[in-house]
This record gives sequence, structure tokens and C-alpha cells, in this order.
Amino acid sequence: MRGACVAMGLAFGFAAACAPGPRVGEIRPNQAEATTHVPDSGSGSGAPQPPALPVAEVIPPAAEPPPASPAALPAGPLNEAQRAPLLAIRNDPPPPATTRNTHYWVSNEGAHHLWRDRITDLGGALVGVGTDQLYVMAGWQQPELLIPMDFDIEVVKVHRLYGIAFANAATPQAFIDLWSRKPTGTPPLAAFVETDVKDPTLRKELLRSLQISNYVIHARLRQLVRLYAPRQVACFINDQVQYDRVRKLWMEQRVFPVRGDLTADTTMQDIAAALRKVGTPLRALYLSNAEQYFPYGEKFRRNVIVQPFDDRSLVLRGYPSTAYTQIDGDDYHYSHQPALNFVALLQVSSIAGVQQLMRTAVNTEPFGTSIVNPDPKPSKRPPKIAPVRDAVEGSGR
Repeated sequence: MRGACVAMGLAFGFAAACAPGPRVGEIRPNQAEATTHVPDSGSGSGAPQPPALPVAEVIPPAAEPPPASPAALPAGPLNEAQRAPLLAIRNDPPPPATTRNTHYWVSNEGAHHLWRDRITDLGGALVGVGTDQLYVMAGWQQPELLIPMDFDIEVVKVHRLYGIAFANAATPQAFIDLWSRKPTGTPPLAAFVETDVKDPTLRKELLRSLQISNYVIHARLRQLVRLYAPRQVACFINDQVQYDRVRKLWMEQRVFPVRGDLTADTTMQDIAAALRKVGTPLRALYLSNAEQYFPYGEKFRRNVIVQPFDDRSLVLRGYPSTAYTQIDGDDYHYSHQPALNFVALLQVSSIAGVQQLMRTAVNTEPFGTSIVNPDPKPSKRPPKIAPVRDAVEGSGR
């Protein structure tokens, strides 16, 4: 199936700026580390470590997930009026440099299935940093809208390439085969970029990014197959039903990649405004390990507080510290937090950052996960919160 109608939509809001050239000799660390530029702080394990965590008494997930809330957007491809608020989401300015001068084409987190039961059929919108992991989670969450957001324009280009690949591959294996097994040569996906992308500048940019990243992406997709096969976990890259769900998001023009910075002024506020206009709650905000690279400053607080969360919404974070439970072969601990709890905390507490926040984590099942849900006690000195732009309608906060 040809993807011209999808590829035409890729040109909207696309910034032509490019970051420095990447290193692609191996699957690189999680691109979510590049959410803002700060001096390299390592894995975070050098910070004071919390004591061993108790295991929470939690009710296991129900055999059948609760019914999804009614969709805000009607089924089927979005029309121009429905897409307009989302296409109006603006890019934040490019960063002066990427973290470690590297483009993070793929994720190195390998156990997102630990969140599967928590996010299954959440619906709403999924907003997150990263690349392939967003599609893994989207297959379970079944969001109405997917907004991949990363401050590195090269990561945004990867999502554009994914969109073209989904449009032209009817099966998971066909999707994998569009990327190259070799670090040199022209991958099959290049032919579809040539024919489906009408804008010559955009076409040139995507072909350049594809040539650099395709081998690493191919290796990561095959790695996902190997990771989830022994776990008997269905995801978009090993299961036709999951693949069709994710592909449908692209075919119905419900995916809106954007260059954004969690700590800047524009993109996150635009996302909040757009979701409110279309009436879709933000059900999952996936931060990976991005928070370890910045403190909870005025703008970050504002950018979280204004989002249209509801009582089912979650904040998801991968935390790279051996002080927290990790499954064999994975370097991350997978923690979730009720989004409204995070909002309340950021409003009244002067908590400095994720390292301090994670000291409140309580281990949950399955092994390798925790919940963060502290009592949002007001600090003696209230935190500073950046002003909300008037256009973020109905924020109420």
C-alpha cells in the first residue's frame, strides 16, 4: 500500500535544522537522555542512594482491563479541522548541542512490558520522548493520538521515516525488511522516501537521516523480536494485531512528531492547548530517564501542570539506578506515578528533581517496577512556577 497521503502530511511543522553527525557503530543509549542539554551526569547512581524499598500491597491487575473511556475523536481518519490544532503545535528552538553529541536513534530500555497491564486500553493521548518504545506502548495503550516529542530534530526525522515505513509495510516482517541489515548500502525504505515525500528539501533531509540510522534501527527492531519472544509478549513488531493498531494511527493521521523540550516555553504548552481543543486527555506521559538531566525548574513545572490529565493518567519513567529493582539483562527500573499526584506535587512542593522524588518509590509487582505517589505536602517556601500562556485554554491551574 502506498503511503503518499501519509508522507504529504509529514511536511507540516517540520524543521529543517540538523544537529551534528551521529555515531552509529552500536545501539546507543536511550535517546530520551537528550531531552535537555546539561553536563553529563552519568547514570545517576553516584547520587545518595535510598534505602531498600518495601514491596507495596497492591491489587494485581484485573484479568480483563476496565473499559476504555469514550473517545473524544470519532473513529476513522482525522479530517483537516480535527488535525488543525495538532498541526499547529510548534517546535521549541533547537538545543546548542545534543547530550554527548549523539543522536539517540533507538531506545536501550528493554522491559516496557512491565507497564503493559497498567496502560492497556488507556486510550487518550500518548506523549513521550524516544522512538521505537513509543510504538511498543501505543500497541497496548491504543491511544487516540500519539505525539512523539524530542528536542533532537534527528529523532523527529526517525518518526517521519517510521510513518513512511508503516504506510508501505502491511506486516511486522515487511516493516523490518524496509531497513538495512548492513551499515552500508541503500535500504529498501529509501525508494519509498523518494516517491512518497514530495517536498524536495524534506526528502533530502530524510534520506540523509535514513542512510545514517537505518542499520541501527534494523538491529533494534530485530532485538525487540528477540526480547519479547521468550516473554510471550505481543507488541507491534511481533504481532499482526498490535502492528495493525499502530499502523492505523499513522494511516488515520493521528501521529504528530514534534521537536520539543520538556523545560522550554512552547511545545509542551502547545500540546496542552491542542489536546484541550480536541477534547482528548493526556493519559500517558512517558519521560524515560529524561528528568535526570534537569532540575524541576519553573518551566518544567508549568509544562506538566497545564496538561489535560484525568484520574486515569500516568507519568512513566525509566530510572537507571541499581538501587531499584531491575529484571535480569536490563539497566532500568520502571516506575509509574498518577499524573494528578505529580501535578499536585509540582504545584506545592519545592522537591528538587527526580532523584529526590524516587526516594518515595514503593516497589510493586511485577518485579522491576514501582509506584511513586507521595503526599504532596506544601513546602515552607512555595516553588516558583512559570506563567501559563493565555492560549492554553481551560488549564484551570
